[in-house]
Amino acid sequence: MGLDMWFWGNKTVSSSTFNTETGTIETKQEFSDLLNSLNVPDTQVNSHFSWIRIQIPLITWRKANAIHGWFVQNCQDGIDDCRYAYVSQEQLQELIDLIKEALANKDSSSIKPTEGFFFGSSEIDDEYWDDLQKTLDTLEPLISEYEGFTYSSSW
Repeated sequence: MGLDMWFWGNKTVSSSTFNTETGTIETKQEFSDLLNSLNVPDTQVNSHFSWIRIQIPLITWRKANAIHGWFVQNCQDGIDDCRYAYVSQEQLQELIDLIKEALANKDSSSIKPTEGFFFGSSEIDDEYWDDLQKTLDTLEPLISEYEGFTYSSSW
């Protein structure tokens, strides 16, 4: 039992593109390859104007309650109900900037621990700083790679 957290990057793969030189709609190889990898026959998908949205797991945390508290306050309207929450690139950049500032100044005032049932320690200790560093190291290089993100937790 305890606070478990997940974060995914969202990508959309469209089925076709409009070729301006020929004036035709062409199926993207990337889309066909994805269908094949999922064992979905092309005949089950309208080849024009279709798309597939995928979520790619990027990071998991356990009892990183300060990070969790930030997502609850900034992406879940302050409601901690274990739902899936959309996180925009701008929101993620805000979190990254706060983490950088906190790490540079060893100041936890912008990302405070959140208390909860089985949320782990609310102390500002090595584990707190390690959670911030792990988050920064994992997510900062990926921010521009995805259209948006999804956060979820369970406790």
